[in-house]
Amino acid sequence: MASVSGRRPSVDQVEAQALEAAAGLRSAGAKLVCIDFDATFVAVHTGGRWTRSATELRAHVRRFFLLLVPLLCEADVSVAIVTFSPQVALIRDVLRLSFAASVAEQLVVRGDDRSWSLAHAQTTDFAPLWQTDGRHLDRKFKLPFMISAALEVQGRRGAVVRNRDTVLVDD
Repeated sequence: MASVSGRRPSVDQVEAQALEAAAGLRSAGAKLVCIDFDATFVAVHTGGRWTRSATELRAHVRRFFLLLVPLLCEADVSVAIVTFSPQVALIRDVLRLSFAASVAEQLVVRGDDRSWSLAHAQTTDFAPLWQTDGRHLDRKFKLPFMISAALEVQGRRGAVVRNRDTVLVDD
């Protein structure tokens, strides 16, 4: 939308950063962006023990991610939240409060709960096992969370997602 002077309204720094990040990730060939939750997506560290409401936690979502996530979805780049927190239902509620339903329903969430599992044979398409140093099944590392999210995206989109197609944003 043009202003009275005919110029586009200025974009603030956070918007510019989100636009640049989305364009850069897309042009680099990213198929999946995995975002850590605690102290990354939100500006607080819940320790997986948040006792207040999703609405209160929503207030801590970083504006950068509120802008970036829809841009990535529009650019056909899948997005996952990967976290050591077991509070997956709470995180899904925060995502529903943060984004339009059309965006929130596209997001994959992988937390430290029993809603997903990963077998050794499922990991070979994501990364050569010699590169994983045994971390591909160890939930003390983010790698299995990312592999599981990639498998979910593969199931939805029908295209293989490998380590070279995946970016982790983590504090």
